[in-house]
Amino acid sequence: MSGNLGADGSGQAIGFSTEVVTGNMGSTSVRAFVKEVWGTGSPSVNHMIIVQDVVGVEQTYTTDSDLDNHRLSGLENLPNGSILIYVLFAASNGYNVPFFVFQNVLNSITNSLEDLI
Repeated sequence: MSGNLGADGSGQAIGFSTEVVTGNMGSTSVRAFVKEVWGTGSPSVNHMIIVQDVVGVEQTYTTDSDLDNHRLSGLENLPNGSILIYVLFAASNGYNVPFFVFQNVLNSITNSLEDLI
């Protein structure tokens, strides 16, 4: 993902690169790579890229709160037929969304898709 987030360099931009959110869809283990920009008067920008949990998939992101630049590399390591899910949500007034919310979002998605995988 790339683009202007509108935070104009204010606030915080963080990603979960070593502490990632994990879950299961049936017998498939998945990993959500997270980036969030928060702490401004603008809505926070929170997104997750969910893929099958395989070795070699990694994320990069900028800590510049004005730019998105959230990327995954190593997607060629995913098995054929794998899914990639992108989730974007915002919170008013630059709210810093707690970790458990990301885990709950992932759990809701994986529980809904469990029978499809």
